Amino acid sequence: MISPKDVCVSIIIPCFNQQTLLCRALASCLQQSHNNLDIIVIDDGSEQEIHYPSELRKDKRVTIVRQNNQGVARARNRGIAAAIGSFIKFLDADDELLPDCVERQVRLLIHTPNHICFSGYQLVKGEQAIDGIPKFDHLLQALMIGNIAPLHAGLYPIEAVRKQGGFSYNAITKNALEDYDFHWKLALSGMQAVTLHQTGVIYHKLPNSRSADMAHHFDAYIRILTYYLSQLILQKKLTEPLKISALHGLAELSMQSDQYLLCHNLFSPLASQFALSKSSRRAQRLYLALQQRRDTAASEDAEAWWSLLAKLCSSPTNRTNLELTSPAYALRSDAVPFAVQQFDGPILAKALKAATGFNSVWLWGKGIWCRNWLHMLRTFDIPIAGILDSSAIEGDNYLGYPCVNPEQTMIKSNDGILICSRDSYEFLRTRSLELGWGEQIIDYLAGH
Repeated sequence: MISPKDVCVSIIIPCFNQQTLLCRALASCLQQSHNNLDIIVIDDGSEQEIHYPSELRKDKRVTIVRQNNQGVARARNRGIAAAIGSFIKFLDADDELLPDCVERQVRLLIHTPNHICFSGYQLVKGEQAIDGIPKFDHLLQALMIGNIAPLHAGLYPIEAVRKQGGFSYNAITKNALEDYDFHWKLALSGMQAVTLHQTGVIYHKLPNSRSADMAHHFDAYIRILTYYLSQLILQKKLTEPLKISALHGLAELSMQSDQYLLCHNLFSPLASQFALSKSSRRAQRLYLALQQRRDTAASEDAEAWWSLLAKLCSSPTNRTNLELTSPAYALRSDAVPFAVQQFDGPILAKALKAATGFNSVWLWGKGIWCRNWLHMLRTFDIPIAGILDSSAIEGDNYLGYPCVNPEQTMIKSNDGILICSRDSYEFLRTRSLELGWGEQIIDYLAGH
């Protein structure tokens, strides 16, 4: 029987102009409780050649390979080609591993063939940190809803990675979300996944990182998802549960991205293959949610998109016994209505009542929370002054409303402000106070 300590794990670290950050990432590798490591840093054509950090003690397990700048996908592939481990982990130079991450994942995978292992992760954004544990029934269904976890949360059998050709760099990925594409390839090859229910990695989301460019990010997301939905059709792997998960995933993605036209254009050629069984209760529940979205759509593109999805479901013939949410374990991607924000009911009611006391209301932030608040405010006939966004330039427009930079805007004393952000709520609230708008903030989170 193979002992976990005898298993070699390769860790690939692509690095482009990140010498100062590399020290932290590399130190987290050298501090692993699992010692049998093959650590390969790929210098992807940095302007100043990457070198072993002087702050760290020299370690023969570390190799630095330099290549001309070719992008992160090719850098990872260079590492895959050079790796000698039985398993492989990918770590970006601005992220880090917790000390027992590799050891715990190896112990899970060593006797579980044909599997990937995902650990829990901590997302750090500025001074904010939140822990996440990937939870799903089946890998393919999970990918319908989105990427499972940061890439470095995964540990992969190296032969499976090589068999799928590593990471793609093509028009579908558009130099973004190569990890999402990578996971799809593995899933379609028959790989399954197991989760380590402990935080194993730290994911630092930096303002200038590729993942911060959300428009490009969502464009790639939509293209990758629709491409692999077409592959499921070609490979005759499309089942009723996968169809339902796909429609839920597409619904969520369209709302998060606000790219209804792109979703419609890419999915409509495939749509007929995703028609759901007329007897499916889950399909009937989905129909009600889609119908509601269609009836409250804020644009013609959105209305056309929701109509397309609704046509694939069956209208309930008897609503009397139709449960809108599952009473059971509700972490499955398609077990709860999509885009349900977990607001506290009384606080939400208080916020809407407060909004009626202002002449009009500004919404600070774009995206799904902004659109949800727009629906609610319009339902109550509350006038909307416009959208505040720190990246707005003169003449910008969002969903038919003027979009302005809050740093360059005078907010009238009789106008209210609703903050439309989950991750940045406290930051934007603090900034509103600094700008002298404390009396105009309409709070809707518990504790305010």
